[in-house]
Amino acid sequence: MAGLADLATQYQHRVSRLLGCLNRVEAAQSNGDLKALDADLLYESTFITAVALFESMLEDLLVEAVCGPRGRAGNYAIVTARSRDRFRIVLRQGKAYVDLMPFKRVIDCARLYVNDGQPFASVPDADRSLLAQVQYTRNAIAHRSESATNEFKVKVPGVGSLPVNRQRPGPFLRTSYRTNPRQSRSELYLGTMARIASDVASSW
Repeated sequence: MAGLADLATQYQHRVSRLLGCLNRVEAAQSNGDLKALDADLLYESTFITAVALFESMLEDLLVEAVCGPRGRAGNYAIVTARSRDRFRIVLRQGKAYVDLMPFKRVIDCARLYVNDGQPFASVPDADRSLLAQVQYTRNAIAHRSESATNEFKVKVPGVGSLPVNRQRPGPFLRTSYRTNPRQSRSELYLGTMARIASDVASSW
């Protein structure tokens, strides 16, 4: 099993590839080889992939925190697992996976097995706020329900400033978060998840 740092690095590499894909999408759309609606859909599918990989990585990080080497002072498992596979069975409780998002869930879950919910509890409030925006956006894509869509429009900053017919995840993810240097909303969110992965791993 890879250590926490290796798991974070693997996720960062995957995010880098996804961002490269989005750069090619933008180039194709700018050249007239791709319709804007198709580009929006590709942004949404790429975003869903990044979030799914992030949640899977959170599970792997938790398994490694419990079953791997002890961390720095104050970071240690409060249960003894016979093996990573056995602990994963306990963690999933008969399900195919454990639902660790919104981010508070992974902290609450970690507190059952690791002292003070570390290393997840060390993530600052500003990053948790961005992860909440990630979750609202993810839900609006995955569920397409009126409730998820309204929550996305109300709770994710910047959505309400778009034209009404563009207040959807795809167009929103393509908008600029900042202009100098230019960074899209998608780059902001994917980059934040990649950085949090590294911060969580290094704080252990």
